[in-house]
Amino acid sequence: MRKIGDITPTADDQGEFTDGNVTEYIQPTLLMAAWFNAVQRELCNVVGFDGTKPDGTDDSQVLEAIERLVTREIKKIKLGTSAALDVGTTAGTVAAGDDSRITGALQAGKCLQELKEAGATAQRLSLSNIGGFPASGGTISGDTTVQGTVSASGGFHAGEAQFAVNGDAYGGLWGGWLSAWLNNAFANRATIDWVRQSFISGMRFSAEKQVGAVGVYTYHENTVLTGFNNRDADYSTESLFWSYIQVAINGQWVTIGR
Repeated sequence: MRKIGDITPTADDQGEFTDGNVTEYIQPTLLMAAWFNAVQRELCNVVGFDGTKPDGTDDSQVLEAIERLVTREIKKIKLGTSAALDVGTTAGTVAAGDDSRITGALQAGKCLQELKEAGATAQRLSLSNIGGFPASGGTISGDTTVQGTVSASGGFHAGEAQFAVNGDAYGGLWGGWLSAWLNNAFANRATIDWVRQSFISGMRFSAEKQVGAVGVYTYHENTVLTGFNNRDADYSTESLFWSYIQVAINGQWVTIGR
């Protein structure tokens, strides 16, 4: 769509017609053929959108073309006959239509007993007929996923297994309660005090002792040989060095005997 200001500079600053002002030397807008031709083409395009030819004897062609255009576009949004219906709350209006699921629905301010042909069963609200779940007790079938935290003041059960509120667990793997299994398992183990009193915590040699070897043919002390002296380089030693083996038990060093 072209404004007169797109064709002649004699239009006002809004691109619209002006009568001009002689005292202020403002020229009136020139009526240019180019603008009238543009308007004529716009109107002809409206009339001929569906192939209708302009008729010089029919002054209602533009209006009729608009009506046909609106009718065509309404069909595209698939409103059916609802576009021609009034808005209301009764059957035959856009709000309610003729569907029994709407016209027979419970209206605001009505009681359940006033449902049309509902019967006593439909009028009674219960978990079984509204698909609800009991607040206490009940069974859920199938898998259930919880995105948040599950809390319970009682215990949890999974088959024969249980998880008690005090943290104890029950199951066939333990032969009963886990706490009892742990108590039995550790009751037969050595205590740390018994280990400290009975186990060896260290080992060492005692101070070395020297024993003359000349003329000694036998020696049976509870010692180990730690060294010897052979100053004359013959085949016999002059002295031997011995130490006892000692172990640490319960904080004391004890010499190992036979």
